[in-house]
Amino acid sequence: MALQIAEPHFRVSEFSDGTPFIFIELRQGDELELFRNRTDFRLPGGTTFEQAEAIAAYLNTHIDRIAENPD
Repeated sequence: MALQIAEPHFRVSEFSDGTPFIFIELRQGDELELFRNRTDFRLPGGTTFEQAEAIAAYLNTHIDRIAENPD
């Protein structure tokens, strides 16, 4: 199978206890397993929602593409 490439869009959400986490928003046409598996990024304890938003903004600015080789 060929190399799969997608443009990530990092977003912040929070668990029911208010703990923020970052995930990659699935967009139409994205075929990466990473997206289908609903991968999220857990942040160190004590990270605020505002800090998580700043991290997501940084990632959105500095990560242009995600590539996945299914072979």
